[in-house]
Amino acid sequence: MMSRHFPHSRKCSTRRVSRRRACLLAAVMIGSSACADHGGDQASASPVPTFLTDQTLCEVVPRQLLEDGLCFYPTDFSYWHSPGHNSSRDIFDCRIHGIRMPQGLQSSLAVSYFIGGKLGAGAGGTEFTELDDKGLSRITFDDTQGRGCIWSDDDRGRWIIGAWLYPDVDIHTLGIRFYLNDPRTANDENLSLNYDQNDINAMTELLHALVLAVPPVAAGPASERITSTSYSQG
Repeated sequence: MMSRHFPHSRKCSTRRVSRRRACLLAAVMIGSSACADHGGDQASASPVPTFLTDQTLCEVVPRQLLEDGLCFYPTDFSYWHSPGHNSSRDIFDCRIHGIRMPQGLQSSLAVSYFIGGKLGAGAGGTEFTELDDKGLSRITFDDTQGRGCIWSDDDRGRWIIGAWLYPDVDIHTLGIRFYLNDPRTANDENLSLNYDQNDINAMTELLHALVLAVPPVAAGPASERITSTSYSQG
């Protein structure tokens, strides 16, 4: 896999690190010997967390937007989609795993497109209409119909969720969830993504991109679960 450097970004540029520095940090934080110049026995080497170079993940997610906006560097992803009848009841599901910098925390992004007005993507099967009772600010985009919102768990900083309701007969919804899934949280409740308004803005931009990109992919030929990973043996 060709190496690449972390790009300048509107948010991450103030804490930009080299690819090797980021790899070393990720390796230390997840407890592996990754990125070392191994000269001895390779048999016991731990998986090395390198980063994906695909421009688009799960056919719809812009990798650069994840890196520039969320400081989230993907290491692997899996997804599937299935069309319904005449573009009705189309379904799409994607999971992307990686490292949130500069904390070096294992994090994930979930994207789900379902029918019936309920949210997937780890949003607990919430009815979209229930969000209206939360007093959340409504989001609309000029180039598409529907409405959405972004919210987070302000107390613990573990996740941010975006949701969109399409004005179609099957009441399709799109849910995106950026969340912490680092195993060290079991022993340290203070670990968090430390998100801020820049993360909210990035999630809004990502929601906009996916609102447009997901429906035609979901309506296309059915796909069994596809998995891509950048992990290798060190």
